Amino acid sequence: MLAAYGIGLTLNALWIFPLLALLFVFTTSVCLVLSSLNVYYRDVKLATGFFIQLLFFASPVIYSIDKLSTKLKLVLFLNPLTFIIENMRRCLIEGRGVVLWQFILVGVIVAAFYYLAYRFFIKTERDFADVI
Repeated sequence: MLAAYGIGLTLNALWIFPLLALLFVFTTSVCLVLSSLNVYYRDVKLATGFFIQLLFFASPVIYSIDKLSTKLKLVLFLNPLTFIIENMRRCLIEGRGVVLWQFILVGVIVAAFYYLAYRFFIKTERDFADVI
């Protein structure tokens, strides 16, 4: 697709791999929490579709964050997916690298979320067989 639009790859495109790793850890964290909650609350299964759709529209997948107001940008950057998606676009399409302090900050936030999600999953896993 990049070749079709005449966009060449730069060394900054290699940032895609750490960004994909962040995306993988964040997605795993969300899955751990939702799967644990689904065992106890069957309605989580129904709400998951709504939650995923909300995340899709709250993330700059189909629009660029540059066109939004400053206040809305601040709200959107509370979503870790915003950072990941914007920097994937920045590295692949614009040929620029990520801002290192932002990458580290989001990495720490995602790692903390994974830690909490994993602890929650382990804590609730003991009772899965009893509940099901």
